[in-house]
Amino acid sequence: MTLRVGVIGCGFMGQAVHIPSILSESRAELLAVSDIRPILAAGVAKRWHVPLWYADYHELLENQRVDAVYVLTDKFSHYQITMDALKAGKHVFVEKPLATKYEEAVEVAEEAKRRSLVVLVGYMKRYDAGVQLARDKISSAGPPVYARAAYLGGNWTFGDPQIRPLSTQEQVPPIPRSYPDIPGHLVALYDDLVEQIHSVNTVRYLFGEPKVISARFHSGVLLSHLDAGFPISLEFGWINTGRWTEEYAAYYKDSELIVDLPPPLYRNATASVTLRGASYDTVYARVGFKWAFERETESFVSAVLDSRPYPSGAQDAAKDLEIAEELVRAVSRSEGKGEAGRLNLT
Repeated sequence: MTLRVGVIGCGFMGQAVHIPSILSESRAELLAVSDIRPILAAGVAKRWHVPLWYADYHELLENQRVDAVYVLTDKFSHYQITMDALKAGKHVFVEKPLATKYEEAVEVAEEAKRRSLVVLVGYMKRYDAGVQLARDKISSAGPPVYARAAYLGGNWTFGDPQIRPLSTQEQVPPIPRSYPDIPGHLVALYDDLVEQIHSVNTVRYLFGEPKVISARFHSGVLLSHLDAGFPISLEFGWINTGRWTEEYAAYYKDSELIVDLPPPLYRNATASVTLRGASYDTVYARVGFKWAFERETESFVSAVLDSRPYPSGAQDAAKDLEIAEELVRAVSRSEGKGEAGRLNLT
């Protein structure tokens, strides 16, 4: 069987990452592309030998030959396009975040469940073989006494992408922005946090479901205290260096497990996993070098064609937005009290 795919959104990520990943999958056929920039859509279709292109994604959704779509547009349009695709009977791969509000993400999850359709959210780090190895190690070792996550970004493309995307000078209308009910002066923080929602998602994937205890925002860095039966610190910000800075660590009584992630667009590089003790360092052998983006496309195709489970569904992705909203509201409480705001957990 072959999964016939349409791509909605022909921007940087679509061209540099997802279209090549779809074309590398033997059981997928890229049937159509769509973009509100018609010259770009036509150019991408020509470059990749895609039979059909559309300027209006609704026309793509009307094509009965298309089984599934990739939603690779601006994050503020993810919710609406994904809902339209589900109502058209299409399975959906949607780049993260699933939506920009928790309540909208829940709607998507409920719609997908009601229609028995796959919605896979593009949390490519969950498909990184090194991250999966680290999760297995943490699970087998049991709960740590403390965990830490540092998501400070940097050079995420690792230089120019291997495939240089096409671009045009076409003007596009502004996309309406939708945010939850949060203080206006914290919207920029929330926007950044949702744009880089991997930080929350990977914490949950490695350490379990946390509650937000407190959060402070100072000098462009979010410092938060979470609890998953053990304390977790999450440091979130952005630094301009020539490398990518993203690290997760689980601390035990006499050892620590460190997970160091590569730049997202560094092809065929997986996270490194190191176990450190008082008298040893164990660097685990890389368990695979296939690009996480290609592995998530494989998972999407298998989820649709073989009904196989997948680790980044809509219901799971909604939890990330719930936590993101809680983090920003905790910051607001800390500002009001002059100290780290606490949730009432009783």
